[in-house]
Amino acid sequence: MGTFIGILIGLGLTVYSVYASWEIAASTKQTLTLAAAFINIPGFLLVIGGVIAATLVSFPLKDVTESFVSFFRVFFRKEHSFIKRINDIAETSALYTKNGISALEEKVKNSEMSFYRDALEMFVNGYKKEEIVKVCEDMINARYEREVIQADVFKVIARSAPAFGMIGTVVGMIGMFGKLAEKFRLEATIGEATTAAGSDAAGLQFTIFFLMMVALTTTFYGLIIANLVFGPMANKIVNRSDSTRAYLYMTLKGVLLICDKRHPLYIKDILIGYLPPKYRKELYKELEKETSPARVPTPKPAKK
Repeated sequence: MGTFIGILIGLGLTVYSVYASWEIAASTKQTLTLAAAFINIPGFLLVIGGVIAATLVSFPLKDVTESFVSFFRVFFRKEHSFIKRINDIAETSALYTKNGISALEEKVKNSEMSFYRDALEMFVNGYKKEEIVKVCEDMINARYEREVIQADVFKVIARSAPAFGMIGTVVGMIGMFGKLAEKFRLEATIGEATTAAGSDAAGLQFTIFFLMMVALTTTFYGLIIANLVFGPMANKIVNRSDSTRAYLYMTLKGVLLICDKRHPLYIKDILIGYLPPKYRKELYKELEKETSPARVPTPKPAKK
């Protein structure tokens, strides 16, 4: 269904943009401002319609919808707090070692992160470590694949927008050459006909340059949409997905270390490898504070 809708939208907006561009070029006689020179509604609709059509033909409608929801979420989603999660895992391991399974049950109730909560709950419910790893890895991979599809949607948009911009340019050039041929025909009749022929030729000259301007603006729109919006957005989603996958694998590794009742310092030493470089210095400083021996005040010499 999405493919059929996409083809209809693409063809409909293409036909409309061709007709509208021709009518606007024929009816516009006033002096154009710089801002007006970059405004081409039919050309913009041609690029947008073509992009929508190509996307709906390439992907199911559900994937396209989820991708645009993700598009807006990117602006409001916070970065993953790796250090906070590591400290929480180390603290949970210490509580489990001290208080037993009841500490994990309490942690399951209070945890805000669903993945972390689910992994702990599986251990509380008696799952073996191998089973926890299998279930959690399937969850991580499924989420990553969904986000990769979202990025692929935007990559298709980024690839197709300049192409449909060139289609708009071709449409404008066809109209321009058609008007140019008509201009030459009128100029040939000026010697035989009246002054009206010369007036029509001047009007056609304006229309020719106007169509050239319309043709170039569609390429401009396509390049802007591809290189300023959807291309960078696709890269941002890929980077975010890679970061999320590393964060979830780190959390899974932490849960397995909790199951083994590992010491908090050992957990931090193991999980620090999952941290992006910019966060490692901060955690190293925390580890140095925790492992350095308490300073014993130097006794003052006795007074004589």
